[in-house]
Amino acid sequence: MTASPPEPLKALSCETCYYVMPSYSSSTGLRCGLKYFQASAFMRKLQRMEHYPEVKKINACEAWQNKQSD
Repeated sequence: MTASPPEPLKALSCETCYYVMPSYSSSTGLRCGLKYFQASAFMRKLQRMEHYPEVKKINACEAWQNKQSD
């Protein structure tokens, strides 16, 4: 059995969100980068990864946006 959610749920999850950021310091390996992408470039450099909340692959929120696949 795999840990991946079924396809309909996966489409609207943090794993497929534009704002998700990989993070070695997160227990889930992912952090929400919504505030990161809203901040100016100067402010982005000042914030540590711990500033952004940990998220699970199957989480989702009202700010979800689809990643653009190439």
